[in-house]
Amino acid sequence: MLYASRVSDFTVEGQLVATARSRVHDTEGKVAARGHARLTRQASTLTLESLEVEVDLSELRTGDKLKDLEVRRRLGDRVGGRATLATAVPVAVSPGRTRVAGTLTFRGIARSLSVDAEITDGPGPEVRGRASFQVRFTDHGLEPPKVLFLKIDDAVDLQIDLVARRRSSRAPG
Repeated sequence: MLYASRVSDFTVEGQLVATARSRVHDTEGKVAARGHARLTRQASTLTLESLEVEVDLSELRTGDKLKDLEVRRRLGDRVGGRATLATAVPVAVSPGRTRVAGTLTFRGIARSLSVDAEITDGPGPEVRGRASFQVRFTDHGLEPPKVLFLKIDDAVDLQIDLVARRRSSRAPG
């Protein structure tokens, strides 16, 4: 739990799971997510002041080396494969479902995003969040991948799981 009436800085770590669908089979990839957040607790109200999380899509792994190379070729090395998710405005969050608005930026293209997040407060100075949403290749200037007869759907399902841990404040010394 956070201290009363105090803005706290948090380190955010977690994982993004991307599921690309086709008529033949789905492909799932995982990548680490890292960032920072600012949260305020006023009595029993927790407010997400800001959140910025980044993933490096060139590090996305599917468990198949050939698919991993193709992901790096399409989303990573060649096109600047970092994607950033940032909140737009402060939002009061409570344990359970909370609507969070923000921006997803990839390849220099920023798109507004509004997702329902599942928030869990605690234990200790920790807040957890999980959200699922879709993005489209074409919204970010990419054509959906095609490999021989396999065509990936334009929409990709994303699930992000995050843990925000309060940064310890040290006295100068």
